[in-house]
Amino acid sequence: MKKITRFWILFSITLMTVAIDQLSKWIAVRELAPRSIPLSYLGGSLILTYSENSGSFLGMGNSLSAELRFIFFTVFVGLILVAAIFVLFKSESFQTVQVVAVSLVLAGGLGNWIDRIFNQGAVIDFLNFGIGSLRTGILNIADLAITFGALIFLFSVWLHSSMDRANQKDSVE
Repeated sequence: MKKITRFWILFSITLMTVAIDQLSKWIAVRELAPRSIPLSYLGGSLILTYSENSGSFLGMGNSLSAELRFIFFTVFVGLILVAAIFVLFKSESFQTVQVVAVSLVLAGGLGNWIDRIFNQGAVIDFLNFGIGSLRTGILNIADLAITFGALIFLFSVWLHSSMDRANQKDSVE
């Protein structure tokens, strides 16, 4: 795939995902933060409730000092985002679906990184999915982009390696 094509895929997916993420967080701050009662939809399968997370996934790292959280979740994540963009442009082996997947992960990382920069080190979360007591943590659009991007990437790698093994087996016979 040409670098210019990779650039446009990365740029468009990142721009759209970050815009949707930041808009949804702005709405959450405006509409959900003042409420003390969560909003429930789809028979409780979707609950909207405002939360600020100064840690990472499921609040891990909340107990770290503010300085360590800044180093890990702002500086370190920023460096990882830059490195991932560099790898995406340098590697010639990414398939289109993998570029899309990595773009989703980068966009989600960028969306949460923007929160940390402009929200005193915290990420705005407001989505909770589940059935009965089986529920996710409270998350946001950026978290969904990271999760689905990572799953798509892993599935793509698995699928391509399975196809390669099948092709090698066929060529040996």
